[in-house]
This record gives sequence, C-alpha cells and structure tokens, in this order.
Amino acid sequence: MVFGQAALHFKVGQRVQLLNKPVLTMGTILYVGKVEGKPGHFLGVELDRSVGSNDGSIDGKRYFSTLTNRGIFVKQSEVALL
Repeated sequence: MVFGQAALHFKVGQRVQLLNKPVLTMGTILYVGKVEGKPGHFLGVELDRSVGSNDGSIDGKRYFSTLTNRGIFVKQSEVALL
C-alpha cells in the first residue's frame, strides 16, 4: 500500500481501501477532482458495501453514479491504493 499520493496519481478504476473506517472498507474510484464548494481534490469512491453516505451526488450535483449509500467522497490522504 502507498500512502499520501498526490491527487494526480489517482485514476478512475483504481481500487482503494478507506483508512479511517473501523471495519475493512474497500471500493473503486469513479471520480477524481474538485467538489463544488469544498477546498482541495476529492476521490469519489463506489464502495463494495452499502456503508457510504451518497449515490455519487452532493447538493444536487452528480459527480458519478452508484446505488444509494454506496458512494463516498474522501480526501486522497484517507485512502490507500490496493
């Protein structure tokens, strides 16, 4: 696992593990970039389990599509590549 990669190194389709979850949580990156109204770069991740907080949209703006509670937006420092 590699920690703290720059946002430009993350690509759609890569598998990641979320680091700040009490239970092993993995998913696939479906979005890399800015989120309107929030500073910095984010990764939009489709989770393997329904433990997320959205469906790929925030405040009515869609960044990627997944099922309800299967999406999450995280900072690059919150994941490790698998």
